[in-house]
Amino acid sequence: MAPVTTTSPEIAARLATVLDSTSVPLAVLDLSTGLLGWRNAAFSRLAQQQGLTEPVLAAELTVTGWRRNVQPLPGGEGSAALIEWLPETPRDAAATVPNDLDPVTSVLCRSAIEGALADRFAVREQRPFALAFLDLVDFKQVNDQYGHLVGDRCLACVGSRLRQAVRTGDLVGRYGGDEFLLLLDGVHDQATYAPIRDRLLSELYEPLVIEGASIRIGASIGVAYSRADWEGVDAMLEAADRAMYADKRGESTPS
Repeated sequence: MAPVTTTSPEIAARLATVLDSTSVPLAVLDLSTGLLGWRNAAFSRLAQQQGLTEPVLAAELTVTGWRRNVQPLPGGEGSAALIEWLPETPRDAAATVPNDLDPVTSVLCRSAIEGALADRFAVREQRPFALAFLDLVDFKQVNDQYGHLVGDRCLACVGSRLRQAVRTGDLVGRYGGDEFLLLLDGVHDQATYAPIRDRLLSELYEPLVIEGASIRIGASIGVAYSRADWEGVDAMLEAADRAMYADKRGESTPS
């Protein structure tokens, strides 16, 4: 598990506008900074007045592990994630993120998304799905121009936006670097995939404002639909990867 730095008083005050004190302590991670503060599970009146919906107070148990609820932070860029606080963990101990989540983006880590893909693949004839392979466009330039700290904050925002763009039941994972895998439940052809793709690209293209810099993130996405005749998970993954590179070249070849 990767440690998360304790939040500053300024960030803690910002998080306090989202959450009020209750008897159930939770860790709250500011995804725009990677900083964490100890708060709770109830929305403040201020947050309600700003139109934020009530969060899921308990972590949601999925087939691959714990998924955190993400909410926008009022009065600033970024999002906050609610993480269930384990009672045996001292409040002043170094905070950690669940080991099935990527510590930078807060989406599923590679091993977790690969495990979920294997599970979905095994029941693909009863429960069709699509595998989308997403690669950020020229992301190396962001790291080169602004540095890796800003790059990681961009990746955190990308992870948050991808989760917001997909539907309940879909899964998002970081495959490595600036590559992501998305498991899209019930998507079996171009007609069911196209609206999700459009929403993903629209979410990503909105500029990120980090440390005064406005940064636009583009992406290439390839998709492969579950089929009974796939020889294995690797074949489906390779097909989605090839489709992503075709999309990068301006072609369209869903498999």
